[in-house]
Amino acid sequence: MMEGETRSSRDDDNVLPEDVVFQILVCLPVMSLLRFKFVCKSWRILIESSNFIDQHLNHHSHQYSNYNFVTSSPFSRNRGGINLYLRSGDRFEVTAQVDLPCLHVLYHYRINIVACNGIVCLHIKGTDSTYSKFIMNVSLWNPATKQCTALPQSPLPPPPLNEFKYSGIGFGFDVKTNDYMVVRFFLLPYSPGVTLAEMYNLSTDSWTTIDTGVLCVDYIGSDPKAPYRNGSYCWFASTGLPIESDNGEIFNPFILSFDFSSKVFGTMSLPEVDGVKFDTYPQLAILRDNLALINKVDFSHEMCTNHFEVWVLNEYGVKESWTKLYKVGPFVRSSPIGLSRNGDNFFLTTEFKPCIYNFLTQNIMYPVQETWGSDIVYKVAIYNDSLVSIDRGKGAANSTTCVV
Repeated sequence: MMEGETRSSRDDDNVLPEDVVFQILVCLPVMSLLRFKFVCKSWRILIESSNFIDQHLNHHSHQYSNYNFVTSSPFSRNRGGINLYLRSGDRFEVTAQVDLPCLHVLYHYRINIVACNGIVCLHIKGTDSTYSKFIMNVSLWNPATKQCTALPQSPLPPPPLNEFKYSGIGFGFDVKTNDYMVVRFFLLPYSPGVTLAEMYNLSTDSWTTIDTGVLCVDYIGSDPKAPYRNGSYCWFASTGLPIESDNGEIFNPFILSFDFSSKVFGTMSLPEVDGVKFDTYPQLAILRDNLALINKVDFSHEMCTNHFEVWVLNEYGVKESWTKLYKVGPFVRSSPIGLSRNGDNFFLTTEFKPCIYNFLTQNIMYPVQETWGSDIVYKVAIYNDSLVSIDRGKGAANSTTCVV
């Protein structure tokens, strides 16, 4: 220390300007920021501020290599909760196994997993111990911050078991109100069309019923790997049932969408190409921020093989902008998992083992030594780490929240 120089003045010279600190921190991963909150009080205030969280989310959401997978584990029906696996986005390797005690385990349950801005929405359907009552639970979970909260029960009673047909669930963000929302609706076998629909707002921690318009839907398929894009969520839907299409029934597939800002359902057409028959259960995906579709074609019952086509919707809502990017295969006993966000890799199972097919090299790689049962339906969602809090709403802060 030079003569006449105080320690405080020396320290001040080494302090970076606040805007420089902001720009450095906003580029760092979530796990580093969670540690850096304990460096000093000013950093903690900065990292927890809504402006920083929004800027951090916006910066990392445009990096196509920055994503992960979350998958369900149907073998974990223990009393402690439902186990989920976190997997790396590049090799699909398991990075963590998570047990969420704030999820209530039901008998014969099924789980749907939907992700938006680093928050994972878990929708669990099942029955009570007497198999006479249909129960639905919804929870929100941030895998990076390890927050998990169970949403309040809806005032809209679930349909009886013998009247329940299909359900759809979506999760997204309303840019106008800066609020996260869950939309859920049900199809009843004796009432054609969407008859029950409701929406949850994180800011108010409450459910409200919404108008379904004049939609006529006989089948709905919730696909968690896609479909939130530009304020809308999408499902694969149809008039007429896929399982009845081979019996002469009319099967008219389309994309059903819900706009979280306008609270309005809409429809979009699938591509029309001569000679292409859509799989009865195609999958939606997001590829470089555009809506994409994975369609199974050329299925051979004798060889148990099939090919897949990958389509992308270049201009949202414009039917003519559908473009076929790839046709790959044949694959043996295969089922699609999803696409990498940059569009280079196709994740799928072959002979009940997860693998990665690279569109550029046309090589297939088995990144993990796993065998998935043929009779098991795995739920897979793609998410990116974020600092977004599920307690940001006034009402949500009072709901049951746990850190795991």
